[in-house]
Amino acid sequence: MRILKWFIVFAIAFASAWILIFTFTQTQFSESAPIKIFGYSTAEFPIYFFVAAAFGIGLLIGFIAAGYYYVTGLAGIRSKKKEIKKLTESISQIGSELDKYRAASEKNNNSKNSSSKNDDKKKEPPLA
Repeated sequence: MRILKWFIVFAIAFASAWILIFTFTQTQFSESAPIKIFGYSTAEFPIYFFVAAAFGIGLLIGFIAAGYYYVTGLAGIRSKKKEIKKLTESISQIGSELDKYRAASEKNNNSKNSSSKNDDKKKEPPLA
């Protein structure tokens, strides 16, 4: 399944690259033109430069966002691991206390049962 997923990603990237190559080799994209960005007029560059710059800026912003979420995700995982460790220690402590209470309870039950058996023997009438 993993290989199929990577194959699909590779096929899409390969097809996208061919589309971009054939698009940018057309004469309309090699012509120079100035572009206004928020009222600022840029120098004359080929159109494919502006498209490639927009793509690069978007890619950079995407990598920064992905890096941020990766780092915060790791921090969240680290805090959850600490919480799991504390809860595991708490469970083991409660389990050991429960075992102590069970042992004490069994000891009490055994002593009560042995004393009640002795009392039953004393209460039985002698056989004639």
